[in-house]
Amino acid sequence: MSLFNARDKQLVEKNPYLKLPQEGADASANILDPLALQNILHAVIDDQKTAMEPGYRTRINDSRWRVQNLLGNVNAEIWTSMVKAAVKGMGATIHNAQPNGTWVPTDYESRIAQNAKTQESFLEVVVRFVDTNNAPELAYQDGKPVVNVTVQSPGLDEKTIAALTKKSEGDPEIKALLSVVTQLLINQQGNAPQAALPAKPLRATPVVEEEAALVEEAPKAKRTKTSPNIDREALAALSGLPTVE
Repeated sequence: MSLFNARDKQLVEKNPYLKLPQEGADASANILDPLALQNILHAVIDDQKTAMEPGYRTRINDSRWRVQNLLGNVNAEIWTSMVKAAVKGMGATIHNAQPNGTWVPTDYESRIAQNAKTQESFLEVVVRFVDTNNAPELAYQDGKPVVNVTVQSPGLDEKTIAALTKKSEGDPEIKALLSVVTQLLINQQGNAPQAALPAKPLRATPVVEEEAALVEEAPKAKRTKTSPNIDREALAALSGLPTVE
């Protein structure tokens, strides 16, 4: 018999209420052994964990409890519920940041550590969660998810461009519009102008030249002298009439 067992036997002889629950004993009895807390912790997580697939994204979270607050105050049923709630809370914290995944425990480690300053003992557990969906990582900016939107517009083949070019002959407005649309398609698709345009590129120059010609002609129209709407022959006939005194 080890010294620890000898000591425990003496304690139980002095106080029968300190006797540890044996197998088949009352399940409602409070837990007095820290190792019993750790064993129940392992059993709860083992029941929920799944195998981790290589390359799947993971997250780590942790929980801890003050051992002195647990011993003698919780039984196996209560402690099991507490551990389940803690594991659920750790998964919910990860889900809040990455809600597009399904997070399940895949690995864990636990220990009973003592604070050297306060001499308090803590039961700690670190759990690794894996996203069984392996969804893409969500990025955030100013607390809002960053969404990348890619807009793809259908391209125009050479036959369509040729038909529009033929239709635009003699119509500078259609020609200018076709030039703008073609340039937009080139910028979006990253093609060279020669691949999307006919041999002779279209430009909106005719429209600009025509507008400039109109601007030049406008002042000339203002400077042209217009004769009044008067019949010269009628004035000559009136001048030949006799004057009445």
